[in-house]
Amino acid sequence: MASEARKALRAYALRVLARRDHGRAELAAKLRARLQRTAAPRAFDAAPAVDDAQAEIECVLDDLEQRGLVSDARAAEALLHAKAPRYGTRRLRQALQARALPADLVEQAVRDARTSEWSRACAIWRRRFGTAPGDAREHARQLRFLLARGFEADLARRVIREGGGSDDAQGGLP
Repeated sequence: MASEARKALRAYALRVLARRDHGRAELAAKLRARLQRTAAPRAFDAAPAVDDAQAEIECVLDDLEQRGLVSDARAAEALLHAKAPRYGTRRLRQALQARALPADLVEQAVRDARTSEWSRACAIWRRRFGTAPGDAREHARQLRFLLARGFEADLARRVIREGGGSDDAQGGLP
């Protein structure tokens, strides 16, 4: 691959990064997809061409990482900042894993999010419902809502039972 191709890959990566932070693996997948769309179909039939393309992608990613433009930690932090106010830790874990972030980083981010899970669940419940369920059907509806948002069942039941409680009642799971 010529240096022109590397420049084009780098320009595409910068456009992608301008929209939001990406982790290294996620950006690599987007660059591979870009190469497959733009390259001649014959170029990817031969193994050396694929190896060359992968080497170019790695070179671009290394350069961007050295410059601080690609960071798995920053991508995880941005995702948590955007989604944590609306979702529980199970849903956040899924979102982080979908972005192909390293497992240890996902676990650390989930641990950090778990500290505020009670207050987030209460706030979401209050915003959506605000009043305790009047019957079993409404209770089930509220419980399903919190479970779909990714909150643990025990926590969701406690939020509904305590009517959203105060935010400082308990920080996480019992």
